[in-house]
Amino acid sequence: MRLLPRLALVLGLSLAAHPAFAQKAYVRNDLAADGQRLEERLKREVSAGARSAADLVRTGEAALARGDA
Repeated sequence: MRLLPRLALVLGLSLAAHPAFAQKAYVRNDLAADGQRLEERLKREVSAGARSAADLVRTGEAALARGDA
């Protein structure tokens, strides 16, 4: 007896969630390309600037000492 209400609930939730997973009718290729370029740029910047935390702290302290907040 309890199986039928559970199945109905699952069916109802899956039907209600279907529009959220549907493919969008519009796609902005320029925004998609900008997003891809930004992701690649961030990955390059992160990999290029792999410095230790202690080095970053020293750099920050030196900048604060010369008044460059």
